[in-house]
This record gives sequence, C-alpha cells and structure tokens, in this order.
Amino acid sequence: MNGATHHVSSDGFGAFSTKAQTRRRPQGTRLRTGRRTRLPDAGDPLRARGRMRLMPRGRRTIIDISAQPDLEFESDEYVAEFTLPAYQRGLLLPRVYAMLTDFAIVLAIFALFVFVTMSEMPEPVAVTRTLGGVYAAAYLLFLVAYLALFMLSASRTAGMRLQRLVVVNHQGRPLAPREALMRAFGYLISTAPVLFGLLWAFVDPEHLTWADKVSHTFVKRA
Repeated sequence: MNGATHHVSSDGFGAFSTKAQTRRRPQGTRLRTGRRTRLPDAGDPLRARGRMRLMPRGRRTIIDISAQPDLEFESDEYVAEFTLPAYQRGLLLPRVYAMLTDFAIVLAIFALFVFVTMSEMPEPVAVTRTLGGVYAAAYLLFLVAYLALFMLSASRTAGMRLQRLVVVNHQGRPLAPREALMRAFGYLISTAPVLFGLLWAFVDPEHLTWADKVSHTFVKRA
C-alpha cells in the first residue's frame, strides 16, 4: 500500500512495535493522500523516523523517595538578645558611668600634659579663647585615640571594664580591627557636637549611640 512494507516484530518484554519503511522519493516531491500527513518530529523519540512503541500494559512504576536528601528551608535570622532595644535600654546608665570614667581618665592624663607643656614655655602664655579651642580640640583627639586603642586591644575601655561591659559585633564576637576603627570614628562624630551622638541613645528607639550605628556594633554585659 502506497509503496510501503510493514514488518511486525516483538521485543523482549512482550510488547509489539510496528515499523514502516517507505521508499525514497525525489527531493521536492510530496506524498499526496486524502488527508494531511504530519511529518514526524525529530525531537520526539516516539515519533522519530515514523516509529511508535507500545508500552506493556499492567506495569506500574514505583518511585522510592525515602533516599531523597533533606530539604533545607531558609529560616529567619537569629536575633541576639543584646541587639534588642529593651536590653540596650537597661545599659544606658552603666554606659554613662563608664563614659564618665573614661572622660575623667583622659582628662587627668591630658591635664598633666598641659601642665608640662605650659611649664616648659620660657614666658607665661595668656589663656585666650583661641588657645582654649586648640586645647579642646587636642583633648578630643586624645580621647578618640584612647578609645580607639582600647577597642583594638580589648573591645572595651577601662570604664567599661569597671561596669562589666564589652563591645561586640552582631555575632557576639570581639571587634575585628576594621570594626574597632569604625567605632573609633563613631566616637569622633559623637563627641564633636557637644556629646550629642552619645546622648542620642536616650531618644533613639533602639537606644544606640552614633558610634554603635556607624560601626554596626553593640554593648553588652560581659
């Protein structure tokens, strides 16, 4: 029929397959029939080259999912207790006491420095507003250097040690050198405008100072 021969064969599973072999026709000619003939899709393994396979009946495919790997779903990030506003609110007074202690220590050392420099001058120097501004700026820089060195070495100052406080990062670990330097910069911008950045913790919803926010660090009980 239509120049085609049919062969019927059986496979090892008891299923039958039919294979149609057609004669080659010259390129550009079409096989005319009473209805349209759909060309086999080369990407479909069941239709490739005009072959159609019949699956055996009565066979079920069982998929074992017991050996599937455990599924890991993203969970909410753990929130440490010392990052909560209620915890930080309870540290406001101990932090003030620690800061006043550090200010007093730095002021005592700086006063000794001023006394030595003034005594070494050949002539008495009148204390003017300009000279007072120079010494105030020097005291501020000395304070920031004091805080930076303690943050780099111990993650807490002498005043914090007395109040049993320590500065940590979000993971509760001691400060890395970069975090310690960023906190020292935060102390600089906090103390420069008349300690406004330190007093900000009393009105901030999270009760954090500018130094805490800039360096992304926290103070907690040691």
